[in-house]
Amino acid sequence: MKIKYKPKYAFGQILVEFKSAKNEQFAREFGKTLGYEMANETYEHGTAFIYKTKRGEEKTAINQFEKYPEFVNWADRRDIGLESRWNGLESTIRMLQEIADDAEQPDTQYNNNLDKVITSIQLLKQGTKNKK
Repeated sequence: MKIKYKPKYAFGQILVEFKSAKNEQFAREFGKTLGYEMANETYEHGTAFIYKTKRGEEKTAINQFEKYPEFVNWADRRDIGLESRWNGLESTIRMLQEIADDAEQPDTQYNNNLDKVITSIQLLKQGTKNKK
């Protein structure tokens, strides 16, 4: 039996993406009319905005935003586990790209840089072992 990915949701936060890529001012005001404040951080993995909710009331907040499908593309819980995976993968890809951009480097440096990539991948893999 294959073990399915289990999200690691942030408590007291949701993500909302608006149609037609609305700007931050629109998102802030729209949330405020529903009684929700935007978080003081930017979502790094797309065009969604982060809103604060009371802990345990994330689904209620999602439902409030989804009542306005003419403005809201989607709303969902914030999965910080998935964000962590994306950040780790993006970092590892950048490391590989730096090696590719300088592929003529001396063997010792090349191997040291590959060792750093291997370590990065092993750390990514360890993060999934804790969830089994």
